Amino acid sequence: MRKGLVTEEQQAEKKHKSIKEIKTRKSYKKDKKSKKVNGEKKIINYKKIINIIFIAIIAILAIITIDLICVLKFHVGPFFAVRTNVYKDGGTKVYYGIGYKVIKYNQEEGKHGTKVGFWTMPYTAHETNIDILDLAIAYRNYPKETYQKYYDEYLKLTGSVYTVDNQKKVLTIRYTDPDGKYTLDVVGNMYDKDIDLSGYGVDTTVSFVGSVSGFVDANSKNPNQIIMRDCFMR
Repeated sequence: MRKGLVTEEQQAEKKHKSIKEIKTRKSYKKDKKSKKVNGEKKIINYKKIINIIFIAIIAILAIITIDLICVLKFHVGPFFAVRTNVYKDGGTKVYYGIGYKVIKYNQEEGKHGTKVGFWTMPYTAHETNIDILDLAIAYRNYPKETYQKYYDEYLKLTGSVYTVDNQKKVLTIRYTDPDGKYTLDVVGNMYDKDIDLSGYGVDTTVSFVGSVSGFVDANSKNPNQIIMRDCFMR
């Protein structure tokens, strides 16, 4: 055989190697493309899961917000909470929602109204007995702190009758200091609209319980005022 000449077998072998290399390259490209596609699919799946979780969180927050607005502003509901207990105190009901608790007080001649808080919020049936003088000083010196501390709290107050509105069932007691600096009116709106307040004359000492519903700062006509709702005489 002459040097430099290629036999048919060598040509066939060379051709076979070339075909094999081409197939290998195609297979590598195909595998690489397949891995890329699978990777993209995984990313898309993770995105879908994150989006679903995000939408679920938004929906839950919307439900909680709507429920609390209905309870606190419109005094209906709760619609998305489960009632777990009814106390034998006149019909106080307890509800548990997602992360919140609602207590709708309905005591016989006692606490009425709705309280909203976390699951740890306790049922408190007893009133807090506070001296009207202490309340007057606290409101005069620390109005913001007094509001935060006593708003919606169930209090018992004793004082001298200042005005009586038997038609509207409102009785006001007043603390007056000599300089008028700490003068305070506590306005009690009675729960029982059939109660007769005509027997409570001016300067008569009375006690009543109720929930604090508002604070009114002093002006040129009136001293500081604390408004109470759902009151009962004691």
